[in-house]
Amino acid sequence: MPWRPPLHPPRGHDGLPRRSWRQVLAPTERHISIAVPAIVGEELFASVAEQLEENRRRSRQRLAGVQYLLRGLLVCEKCGYGFTGHHHRGQWRYYRCCGTDRSRFHGAFRCDARLVATELLDEAVWDEICRLLDDPAQVIAEYQRRLDTVQATPHRLELDALDRQRAKARRALERLIDSYTEGLIEKPEFEPRLTALRRRTARLEAEAKAQQEADEQVRSLHLVIGKLDLFATMVHERLGAADCTTKRDIICTLVKRIEVADDIVRVIFRVDPGFSGPPETGRTLHYCPTRRYHACDAQDRHLLRP
Repeated sequence: MPWRPPLHPPRGHDGLPRRSWRQVLAPTERHISIAVPAIVGEELFASVAEQLEENRRRSRQRLAGVQYLLRGLLVCEKCGYGFTGHHHRGQWRYYRCCGTDRSRFHGAFRCDARLVATELLDEAVWDEICRLLDDPAQVIAEYQRRLDTVQATPHRLELDALDRQRAKARRALERLIDSYTEGLIEKPEFEPRLTALRRRTARLEAEAKAQQEADEQVRSLHLVIGKLDLFATMVHERLGAADCTTKRDIICTLVKRIEVADDIVRVIFRVDPGFSGPPETGRTLHYCPTRRYHACDAQDRHLLRP
């Protein structure tokens, strides 16, 4: 591109360039696109994107080293904020809801959740994971049955085809509104066609959402089935002596989040491991209070349920 003198040369310069030409960005229509093979698979990319979105909503940070076993997985049932790990004088360690931190909200409390001792909560969640992995054959069979059910369900259209139909419906809706604005059609003809197009758009949106949920369930089932057998083998071999990093990897693979309330802690697995048979009675585990409370006082009235 030929050189043009600047309107206001920099201070100390006469405005004359060293070269008689300059480089500028080419317009988009002149760009040359080259197709390259995908480095990461679509399933892995979608799983990571979902986890990043979950981390963004819960303000999770992946710091070097694991100081707290359940870091980034605890969610307050009252306010929806995450729990973060804290320690007092290097001795007492506990999880605290971010909604109780006044420094985050201009001196006001967003939540009144109590502190949770790390030792009791970590032990209770880990016992629940071991109970899940204690009978891997039955769990894997249930996951495989659900995967077969999802894959056997006929899908009328693929997600790409649904996206194309949704875009086509939106364009038709825009053209209809433009035609009415320009006076090409009358109001008695415009209103029924508008209602029909909006109904069709809503139906396509619902189908696309259902298809996305089914695809995500298939990805979660593949992930759990692929790693559950390996983790179950470790239960009988070396899971009792597993270090914090190994426990962390297992929990992050099987658990989606852990909801904490005043009297109940719920472990939400990535795919609910409940069986299709008759439900079992709820299993009573430790209550996880702060150090100024005694666990035995509330042991019979607090449940940990998946």
